[in-house]
Amino acid sequence: MDVKSAAIAISDNLVLDEVKILIDNEECEYVVDGDNYIFDIPSGKERKDIMIAAQDAAGNTTFCTVEGVLVTTNVFVRWYQNKPLFAVTVAAGAVVVVAAAGISVAHGSSSIRIKRKKR
Repeated sequence: MDVKSAAIAISDNLVLDEVKILIDNEECEYVVDGDNYIFDIPSGKERKDIMIAAQDAAGNTTFCTVEGVLVTTNVFVRWYQNKPLFAVTVAAGAVVVVAAAGISVAHGSSSIRIKRKKR
């Protein structure tokens, strides 16, 4: 399974006591590099929600949520999950089908038929 590495900077002006990173409500592991917290987001067919909870030494907790993260190498999944692009593509396909049907009907009704006489 493919993953995408992500990094988020989290800092406190005094002491940062605890950080939790959850992907779709499941806690994930991370690596700390200074103020950067580096974690992997697994690929999939559905969008994921990422929640970060940071607590300082005084017990104050701050939450940050990033909704709708999509990690995939599948072009079809990216196309389908991009709702505006998907809707425009489907509408354009419908226009092409209707236009082709209209041309076919117009061409069929204006054709000239020549009948041969039997000898």
